[in-house]
Amino acid sequence: MTRRWWQALIALLWAVLPAIRFQYSQAWDHLPTRMTTHFGVNGQPNGWMSREGAMWFMLVLVLFMLITTTIVLGRVRKPDGTAYALLGMFYVVMIVIYRISGGLLEYNLSGQPLNLVPDMAVMVIAVFAVIIVALISNRGKTLPEAGVIAEETHASPLWTLLFAALLLGEICLAILIPIPFARLILIPVCVLFAGITVMAGSGFHYKFRHSGVEISTLGFRLRSIPSEKIREYAVQNWNPLYGYGIRGLGERRAHVWAHRGVRIMTSDGEVFLGHSNPDKIVHDLDAIKQFV
Repeated sequence: MTRRWWQALIALLWAVLPAIRFQYSQAWDHLPTRMTTHFGVNGQPNGWMSREGAMWFMLVLVLFMLITTTIVLGRVRKPDGTAYALLGMFYVVMIVIYRISGGLLEYNLSGQPLNLVPDMAVMVIAVFAVIIVALISNRGKTLPEAGVIAEETHASPLWTLLFAALLLGEICLAILIPIPFARLILIPVCVLFAGITVMAGSGFHYKFRHSGVEISTLGFRLRSIPSEKIREYAVQNWNPLYGYGIRGLGERRAHVWAHRGVRIMTSDGEVFLGHSNPDKIVHDLDAIKQFV
């Protein structure tokens, strides 16, 4: 797919904005001046806004999400499997938001209950699909086992504690929420937070061989960088706005839990390896270059 088609698919996401505006215009004359806009965990309404406020809140929320999505996907020069999966997930998110908007309008027009559980289930499935694609795409070929130069580990106790706290919160929510099917939806979310907690605690493992660098976590190989594809590398700071963990799309990838690391430029793009002592990474890469 050409970059022009990729940009067209991103632009098509913006169709949800006029679509939601059209929803409100069709129902405007029949909407109450004070709309129900929020529901508690028991399904009972507990938040209200004027119809003008409700419409603009929804439009501004969607606008913010579209701007963020466009910036993230627009940085991809060479879309890969992960990029397409993420684009698909954003389409799912926009469709769900459109359905939620329509459901809110229908509730305020006729009192029809708003059932978000199926939509949330679809979103959870979409998130897991992106994670699976991200883990299995662009891994490269397995490097020969011989010639190990060094091994480094990059973990984060801070992120481990944070996600452990989020996991505990999700478990408490699953226990307290009175809707059985909603509890079922929270199970994969708990599994996700549990996996990230363990991954942050175990960390990324970098194995430097004569033939290149192998990156893995929890015993799963994430990526291999053959030595002949390594062009240059340097210690750099990591921008916190890009997030932590397994990051990046297309030709840019990162494995980072800290604010510093080493950016490796390859013939296929760039890979950022986080580490508390990035000079060790540089030393190990220097050792690899001696065998190229």
